[in-house]
Amino acid sequence: MTRKTPLLVPLLSLALLGLAAIALPASSDVATAKPSTKSIVAHIPYFSGKKHLPCAAIVTAHRGTMGKAENTMPGIRKALKQGADAVEVDIRQTKDGYFVAMHDATVTRTTNGTGTVAKMTLSEVKNLRAKNGATVPTLNHILRVVSSEFKNRRIHLDLKGLALNEANITRIMAQLDKHGMRQRAIITTKSLAGLQKLQELAPDIPAELIVTIGTWPEVSQLPQYINSLNADKKSVTKKRINTAAKYAIVIAERGLNTTKQAKNAINNGVMIVMSDKPAQAVKACK
Repeated sequence: MTRKTPLLVPLLSLALLGLAAIALPASSDVATAKPSTKSIVAHIPYFSGKKHLPCAAIVTAHRGTMGKAENTMPGIRKALKQGADAVEVDIRQTKDGYFVAMHDATVTRTTNGTGTVAKMTLSEVKNLRAKNGATVPTLNHILRVVSSEFKNRRIHLDLKGLALNEANITRIMAQLDKHGMRQRAIITTKSLAGLQKLQELAPDIPAELIVTIGTWPEVSQLPQYINSLNADKKSVTKKRINTAAKYAIVIAERGLNTTKQAKNAINNGVMIVMSDKPAQAVKACK
């Protein structure tokens, strides 16, 4: 099913009917006018709710703090203390069903252990130490800290190798509700089927599709439940940002690690500024 444009299609239809009482700009202006990124997400609390920083974009710390502290509580706290609006964390599931923060399928790169997360119990994962000496946090722990220690902050959940089925979605929603974070959460994954299931069970949670580096989807053909595209800065252009906005889709741009890059992205209409160096990105909002 072709994705509908939320504003332009109705207006153009009225023009064709010859309703002169409605003042429309020239057709060329309609086609090229920059859509309002803020207006297309006004109904979604994650985007429209009160923020920590004053600019329109949501400055998001990629994996909390990259390097030895990635996806650990010290890294997450550091990023939020630096002023980030949100932290992005990678979530995987242990053999016994717990949600833990880990980017890779294995624990080898980021901890002092070896093994595959999906084949380990929570107890085994908790016995590991990250490169900064911290333990691997559970999703529940992360949500508790963000909700209790930092005002108006958000959580950006990147689900890695995790089935977005009814059982898992229900459990994730329960944890978000427990800590009052449901309206301050966004879920991202590469799976369209998973995001469709999310829409069925939790339509209030914004659904974000990860775009592979070097590719770009035909946004007019994306399902209506896709609210955001998560893409590397190598793939994002101003034209693509504006085209996505026509179809009520915002852009989460990764790799914005300097103040200049973040500021340019914000000026171009990027709604989620994702940075490995959040302190630099925060400066773009001041």
